[in-house]
Amino acid sequence: MQVFSAGRNSESKSALLVVAVTLLTSSLAQAASYQQIDGTIIDPIMYTWGSPHTYSGSDLEPWTNLTGADLYNADLYNADLYNADL
Repeated sequence: MQVFSAGRNSESKSALLVVAVTLLTSSLAQAASYQQIDGTIIDPIMYTWGSPHTYSGSDLEPWTNLTGADLYNADLYNADLYNADL
């Protein structure tokens, strides 16, 4: 006989919520940023259609080595990539 089944269900839902929030914040923490020519930092890099880009490598800034970076459809308006290795 399970007298406390409702409590266990509630605990399971709470644990699932904690896992979901942890995964979401971890993925957002890995997002990269870029510096615009006026010094403004854009974080995170966005796709041209407005959702966060999946690129999670080095931040985009002058003098950065970005060889092989997958920035397809990234919205890099006014990005300052002076002497960046593309």
